[in-house]
Amino acid sequence: MKNPEDKVNDLVTPAAGGGSHLAWIGDRLVDKDNNKVDAATHLYGYKMIIVLYTADWWPGCKPFKQALKESYLELNKEKPKSLQVVILSGDRDMPGYKKTINGMPWIAVKHGEDDLLEKIGEVVECTGYPTPGIINGLTGAVINADAHGRTDTDSLRNVLAYDIMKEWWKKVKND
Repeated sequence: MKNPEDKVNDLVTPAAGGGSHLAWIGDRLVDKDNNKVDAATHLYGYKMIIVLYTADWWPGCKPFKQALKESYLELNKEKPKSLQVVILSGDRDMPGYKKTINGMPWIAVKHGEDDLLEKIGEVVECTGYPTPGIINGLTGAVINADAHGRTDTDSLRNVLAYDIMKEWWKKVKND
């Protein structure tokens, strides 16, 4: 019999051929240094993923990202692979894009990939800047498509404790 930790890993293992339950996020992601990132491998094992629409030109995004970064660092320090963030930049030029991702420990959709942003928008719509969408990293299900005001550390702990683990427990019991 598998232990529960192994069952969690089975839920987030990328499917053959590089696809996964998070394939809708796409494969054109980069790190903060603009190096290509394999999405299926990089997102593997994260319990919660926030897709974040943000832009350098909107003044509310910078403090929002800073607060989210603090939550991200705290949650991942408490329990590694709790949270990953994927930046979806609304910046129209590379200098703005670079400012958007500067100093953030996350991955991002590569600048200029408008078709991928549109594809992600079919699942988590941009309703303004910033728009954080919370995704269950174990199943790919959208928990909250517009979680603005619900991304402080305590709220995210509650999502991890309830929404994410509820889905995980259902899968563990059924396997």
